[in-house]
Amino acid sequence: LKKASKRMTCHKRYKIQKKVREHNKKLRKEDKKHKHRKPKKDPGVPNTAPFKEEILREAEHRKQQREELKQKQKLARQKELEKKRNQQANKKDPGDKKSTTKQKMKSNQQVQKNSKKSFCGELKKVIEASDVILEILDARDPLGCRCPQVEQLIAQSEGRKKILLVLNKIDLIPKENLENWLNYLNKDLPTIAFKSAMQIKDRTVVRTYFSCLL
Repeated sequence: LKKASKRMTCHKRYKIQKKVREHNKKLRKEDKKHKHRKPKKDPGVPNTAPFKEEILREAEHRKQQREELKQKQKLARQKELEKKRNQQANKKDPGDKKSTTKQKMKSNQQVQKNSKKSFCGELKKVIEASDVILEILDARDPLGCRCPQVEQLIAQSEGRKKILLVLNKIDLIPKENLENWLNYLNKDLPTIAFKSAMQIKDRTVVRTYFSCLL
């Protein structure tokens, strides 16, 4: 079977085109009418309506409730957003805090090392330039004030270096304790005793004692 031909007469084609144009024109007119149509204004509550004041108060109350609900929802969204931001910040912070803490620890350790080196260097200079080194001891805790490392460093240094133990603040301990400490310390190194606020009027005693050590 042969397919039906799609050819048509000119009269029929023009007639179809005319109907299409008329249809489109009609649709455009309808669109224009709807565009210029103004929204209907709320007429409100008529004056003749019974319980008008109660109705108006109820309407105002519902309006306030809607506004409060919107405000609460807005605050809830803001809190949720702030919470998410804080959570993201907290995820990043631990690593940053750890790295910052490590850097501070390294910096403090470096400062301590430098201060120790500087102190040791100055101490060696003092030992080299001195003939007699005074080691001040608190009479309340003499052993806690002694430094065996420094005493060993002085003993190993060149030259005849003398160490003199100075037992200070003897007026803060009993006389019996003082005598025991002097006997104990003199077995290791020469020891002299001083009061906490002692003024030496006769300097010849000290000079004589130092001349005996040299």
